[in-house]
Amino acid sequence: MNVGGRSVQRKMSSTIRGTLLALAGVAALAVAALVPALRPTALVVALLSLFLAGTSLSRATRIAGSLPPLAKTPVQVLVWGHALPGETALQVDSVRSFGAALLLHLRPAEGGARRLLKVAQPGPGRVGPGRLEIAEARYISWAGTKLPRDAERQQPALILSWPAG
Repeated sequence: MNVGGRSVQRKMSSTIRGTLLALAGVAALAVAALVPALRPTALVVALLSLFLAGTSLSRATRIAGSLPPLAKTPVQVLVWGHALPGETALQVDSVRSFGAALLLHLRPAEGGARRLLKVAQPGPGRVGPGRLEIAEARYISWAGTKLPRDAERQQPALILSWPAG
């Protein structure tokens, strides 16, 4: 995982944010237990705070935060050793995390609708010059369809490469 200047700052800020949100969620649970009149509102605040805390503290958030800005960058994508079905030239629209998932919105380089590449519960990621490699994931889906896993499990779950520089 990239630990260069900017990603360390992002990691610390997401860790601090996640910790504060977790504390807010626990405090809201305490309010829900102690003040019956505020129970429904406190439970909603607790659930939302704890979900956002989980997102901030997830591996997917650390991976997304360690990537350089990739918007409009052409990329090559390999999922378990294979190119994405029907796609050759793609560019990044956005990279986000949501819960324990890494979400990459990609669109064809020649234009067209963006599609979602979802990496559910990514394992450790390595970011290097022009490359992201995620060794394992619970599953990966492309435009809502789960992609078949490497039968021998010898290929990384995801390799995303872009022009270094």
